[in-house]
Amino acid sequence: MKLLSFTMLTTIKLLAKVFYHFDDHWYSSHGKSDWQNVRVVIILNHTSLFEPLFVRDIPLSFLWRLSNKLILPGADTTLKRPIVGKTFRILVPKCIPISRKYDESWNAFLNQIEDDSNTAILPEGRMKRSSGLDKDGNQMSIRPGVVDI
Repeated sequence: MKLLSFTMLTTIKLLAKVFYHFDDHWYSSHGKSDWQNVRVVIILNHTSLFEPLFVRDIPLSFLWRLSNKLILPGADTTLKRPIVGKTFRILVPKCIPISRKYDESWNAFLNQIEDDSNTAILPEGRMKRSSGLDKDGNQMSIRPGVVDI
């Protein structure tokens, strides 16, 4: 399963490099060079189902580690879909289904994290309007799950 996951991640990486342009912003002093010490990846307020494209800028050595050690929460509704769910489970064999509520599924995910795991959390963003508010007129916010990890 690790080899299949790595092959698919590498293929997505190559396709994303060819077809998508990214603006990278690094908020740490380590920048792009210190991937071996990365344990948690957080990508805030992104558009759903484009997550795999973010492997574009990840070095192959880190992708190899992720193909075996990555644990990731995935929306249970997404993972139940026949094609998308199967694809995510191949890309990330330890993709743990969670509900969109702060409930026992979140605790089940947290209990799966081991000392040598790499953990990623990708809380979905909401469409931000030019006013800085969401479609319902509320302030944009970040859900608290990031803090648990």
